[in-house]
Amino acid sequence: CNLARVSCLTMLITPWSSIHGLSFIFNIDFKTPACISIVCNLFSSCIAIWMAYHDYGVWALAVPGPITAALSSSIIISIVRWKPRTGFSRESFRELFGFSSKLLGTTLVERIYNNITPLVVGKFFSPAQLGLFEKAKGWPSLPSNTVTGVMQSVTLPVLSKMQDDTERLKIQFSRMLRVTAFFFFPIMIGLAAIARPLTLVVLTEKWIDSVVLMQIICFYMMWGPIQCTNQNLLTVTGNSQYLLKNEIIRRYYQAKCAVRQGISDGSDVSKIELLMNKSGISTADRRVIGAALVSILTFCAFRRDGVRRATRFASALVTAVRAAFFD
Repeated sequence: CNLARVSCLTMLITPWSSIHGLSFIFNIDFKTPACISIVCNLFSSCIAIWMAYHDYGVWALAVPGPITAALSSSIIISIVRWKPRTGFSRESFRELFGFSSKLLGTTLVERIYNNITPLVVGKFFSPAQLGLFEKAKGWPSLPSNTVTGVMQSVTLPVLSKMQDDTERLKIQFSRMLRVTAFFFFPIMIGLAAIARPLTLVVLTEKWIDSVVLMQIICFYMMWGPIQCTNQNLLTVTGNSQYLLKNEIIRRYYQAKCAVRQGISDGSDVSKIELLMNKSGISTADRRVIGAALVSILTFCAFRRDGVRRATRFASALVTAVRAAFFD
């Protein structure tokens, strides 16, 4: 219990410097926060090593987190030197809440579903299968989360500076998508190609059953930076309501897939449908769904064994990339 209290101190300390940190993003200054992060992490790592050497046990893992947050927040506040004004503005609250509430709702829905997946897998499958799933997700998450975080920090201030110039915004947005796909897609495809030898060398043969899952997750997480850039475009153009709609619709179809897979009883679908009806949201609000369903139905109509052929195609693609570049 005390360990949890200490670990939760990070959540209480970090918000004190969150507004100050936005000034770095607005000014496209990534060098300063990077230097602060490196210094604080090195300091906390030294503390963790010292505590582990002196037999503090699990406290060596819990204590450095709040120390890093406190030190980082202090440095950021001392550099930015911004102080909030006293008083409360209802006009500003109404203007900002209408926009930011949609972003908050989108983030909450995304975080809840991302963190509830292990619980669902653990409930309907064995602990061994849950372990394979978590281990398979680990390697693809590293490059995907790293690149997505960088794109989140960089694209938002860059696009916001040209939000009043529509043509320039379109050109820059298209260029960002092409460059991101050119560099990131080969990384994820290459990771899928070397999934088997990587697992054998690093994780040993006992985790060999996670290879197929890792390859599938690589192709799924390959689109993370692209999705992040699309969301930032909607944010800078003031269309945050579309983010919330798209996220709810996406989770609606994910819940329906869970029903077809037999890992859900359909209650989640009913709840999301009720939420969509109350909010005036329909699947037609996400136009890409219609084209995707037509493509899937057409593929299955001409290919009765479409799923099996698609699986074979993905496997052949991974094998070909591995043979071309790694064998």
